[in-house]
Amino acid sequence: MKISIITVVMNSLAEMKKTLISLREQTYQDFEFVVIDGNSNDGTLNLLQNNRDIIDVLVSEKDNGLYYAMNKGRELASGDFAIFINSGDVFTKKNILELVDKEITSKDLIYYGNVILHNQKKYGKAVNLHHQSVFYPRSYYYNSRYNVERFNIMAEADFTRRALKNHDLQYFDIDILYSELNGFGVSYYKSWKGSKELIKESIALLKEVNGTVSIIYSVKIYVVHTVKFLLFKVGGMSLLSSMIIKNGVKSKSPIINNSI
Repeated sequence: MKISIITVVMNSLAEMKKTLISLREQTYQDFEFVVIDGNSNDGTLNLLQNNRDIIDVLVSEKDNGLYYAMNKGRELASGDFAIFINSGDVFTKKNILELVDKEITSKDLIYYGNVILHNQKKYGKAVNLHHQSVFYPRSYYYNSRYNVERFNIMAEADFTRRALKNHDLQYFDIDILYSELNGFGVSYYKSWKGSKELIKESIALLKEVNGTVSIIYSVKIYVVHTVKFLLFKVGGMSLLSSMIIKNGVKSKSPIINNSI
């Protein structure tokens, strides 16, 4: 079974090194690595070009944003399943893809495991389903696109929502990878403008699901995101991460080999 690993990156040299090392260490070899680079100018592109032996598809060009690039990646992938991981994400074990391969018994199901979120020295399993642990079957990922016209922030959640409408979901209790809490969605809490956009799209996504959203639930969404914005303003990422990382579930810090 072939697994496509898709990563979108731009100017993320140090983080991309970690991901490349993690892929090199995988014992399972039936995978392809698809990288969509946003025309990096900090050395990331040179790093990618110097590691073409493990990068099956490399595209480097300007695009209109993260989800436009992710659409490019899924269109170029050819695996039976695809997983989208971020620059800086690291698999928890060298045989993770082997373990996943043993769990997959149908090419029509969506499979997912655990993501270990971290920020600085704090680690914990993600409370909600994260795309970095989801293995989408080709029947879905290749024929469905991220709705970039409708969503700027919540396109990933919408993509997964639509997948679950047409495919059954199968969970396996495997810690897939470590992912640092400094990514695209969290960055919107750095400003009130970004937080308001996140609130607006969260409500819009719920309307897509339910047809309508009650005033009470809209207020709840507003309050939750406002609190996260204030936490970021007061204590930065360290304080905000306490709301995102599952309390009481700890994991060991990954050991990263930096020799690449």
